[in-house]
Amino acid sequence: MFRFVSVAVATVIASTAIAQDFFLPVNLLPFANDRLQARNTAFPTLNPVLGGVPFRIEPTGNNMWSANAASGANPRVLTVPINVEGVREVHTLINTDWGQAGPESVASVQFETTSGLTYTVQLVGGVDVRDWNQNTFTNTINGTTTTQVVAAGTARVDKQRITLPAAFAGEELRRIRFIDSGATNQQRIFVAGLTLVLDQPTDRVWSPLIGGNGHRYRAVQAINGVTWAQANAMAEQMGGYLATITNVSENAFVYASLGGNQAFWFTNATGAGVGPWLGGVQNAGSVEPAGGWTWVTNEPFVYTNWAFGEPNNLNGNEDRIQFFGQGIPASNTWNDAAGSTVARGFVVEFDSVCDDIDFNNNGVFPEDQDVVDLFDVLAGGTCVPCNDIDFNNNGVFPEDQDVIDYFTVLAGGQC
Repeated sequence: MFRFVSVAVATVIASTAIAQDFFLPVNLLPFANDRLQARNTAFPTLNPVLGGVPFRIEPTGNNMWSANAASGANPRVLTVPINVEGVREVHTLINTDWGQAGPESVASVQFETTSGLTYTVQLVGGVDVRDWNQNTFTNTINGTTTTQVVAAGTARVDKQRITLPAAFAGEELRRIRFIDSGATNQQRIFVAGLTLVLDQPTDRVWSPLIGGNGHRYRAVQAINGVTWAQANAMAEQMGGYLATITNVSENAFVYASLGGNQAFWFTNATGAGVGPWLGGVQNAGSVEPAGGWTWVTNEPFVYTNWAFGEPNNLNGNEDRIQFFGQGIPASNTWNDAAGSTVARGFVVEFDSVCDDIDFNNNGVFPEDQDVVDLFDVLAGGTCVPCNDIDFNNNGVFPEDQDVIDYFTVLAGGQC
């Protein structure tokens, strides 16, 4: 297996910011009725990292929800469907038009789980929210759960951090409501960003039951950036390697392991979505742009899914592979990129420790005969084309764990 590690790379790993939390930005475009940059053209768009948290803010047209721009009587409510399990924390970008100082609150955020649990956080003017422009209205925030993340002259964008109660653990967060009962020239909130913080997701196994290889895949975020060499070294430290993709089904599975999470992509100056690193390497001295490509495991480079116009060896030094989309924030197509490019994540692949579930090696699985032959050999019988009974390859057999691991893998689990 190819290894791309050096002393220089190893010393950089410790300073590479790998997110301890797993961020999931929510795109507010379906609910947008106003434009953040109408307040100040210097306010951010695309995929900014603000206060250490990635957000998604559409670059054109309406890109935020404003209670003032909404119609109808009070309360004016934005309801955002979530339907995500394991949300521990929520980060928002909320400021106000005008502003009303507390202690009374005229705005709140409400969280609801599928089981009916609710949690409401009051947004108090001068504490949790304030006017976007330093003027005669509210100008203070608490500096702890609400912090300023953008400054543009007298204009500002503030971020709120909301920790969900312990009772929400293990629950599916069904929806979030932003509720405004203010008034024109008094206070109206606007919501420009929303990002969820989740427990780290479990690795995904590409089960042989669906034509997979039994390998595990782990999507790793690096919100503040990671080069290919850093990602490769960290993948090896985890006991795996940067994902190698040898057919269309594996490409689809690896891309799906990212869950469409915008935090793994950023939009560059040309509007293309620059995504996470994969284990593709171009050998030095190869014919450009498409010659000499291989995988870090030296598997045959027989399948490709290059984006239109790729690979192109732009600037003469693009010799690594990443997911990439042209004109869209995320895609399962590929781009050749310089290894020094700073991406926001990578995908790690782990070989299966266990044997495959086709125990009798007849090319048919899953089938009852594999189970029959497994127990026959376990009981001392013979089966010449069969695997050995040390299914988990730990050197201990016969043991119950071999049988447990076999049925775990048979059911689509990992080993």
